[in-house]
Amino acid sequence: MMSLSAHKDRFHKSLDPIYGPGEVKSLFGLCCEHYLSLNYADQLLNMEKTLSSSESVQLDKVLLQLELQKPIQYEMGFAYFCGLKLLVNQSVLIPRQETEELVDWILKDCPDDRPYQIADLCTGSGCIALALKSNRKSANLYAFDISKEAIELAIRNSNLLELEVNFQLNDVLNDDYLGDHHFDVIVSNPPYVLESEKSLMSKNVVNHEPHLALFVPNDDPLVFYRAIAQSAFKALKTGGSLYFEINETKGNTILELLTNTGFKEIVIKKDLNGKMRMVKCFKPYA
Repeated sequence: MMSLSAHKDRFHKSLDPIYGPGEVKSLFGLCCEHYLSLNYADQLLNMEKTLSSSESVQLDKVLLQLELQKPIQYEMGFAYFCGLKLLVNQSVLIPRQETEELVDWILKDCPDDRPYQIADLCTGSGCIALALKSNRKSANLYAFDISKEAIELAIRNSNLLELEVNFQLNDVLNDDYLGDHHFDVIVSNPPYVLESEKSLMSKNVVNHEPHLALFVPNDDPLVFYRAIAQSAFKALKTGGSLYFEINETKGNTILELLTNTGFKEIVIKKDLNGKMRMVKCFKPYA
């Protein structure tokens, strides 16, 4: 039998070389909260408490997965995004902070709760579509993904959160997937990491998150942006807006692509880390 303090020491001894002490402190706190129902104050008060056999086994199991650099969100089965608790598994990307910033940008540009027509392309867990629907209840949300497993998980999230989004299994490289819809807003966080960049990425991402949602060929890094821009230009209402999350190194080439497609008032925005990560543009009035 081991105390909570002893388990904490084990986490730091095993994981500090991988994640660093600060991140390990956060990981251990999350584990205590999720698996032991101990908030931060309870953890401080119970550091010398001897854990039950089942509690110790659970922490040891999580520690093993973290040693293998499996993301804690996959181990717990959920992640938070824009205040929503979303189910996640290895068929979808873990929602990121910079994507929250993209949602916030859209909400600021759509301040009124009215029946906007909005499409989210490459939806994954449904995080963008669900966050928008949560904040704009009158909006009509459509969301698309090529992964059957991702769409099934997004629908589960929609049902659990009681947020109505029309999720559809479809390939954004297919010209016909938007049909006859006319949208006020189209948003996408498509795959944009080059295959050549794998070696620069953390193992917890490369070894566990879905490559289908991450990587694009080195010889055609804008394949999704080009296809989505063309489809969006047809499907947007005049004056409608297109938003992208982008590879920070591709801002200028995406600007050129959007200009050549016919979009106007193109804005590239930095995220909180100072990286060129978001783009907005408009379909001009005739």
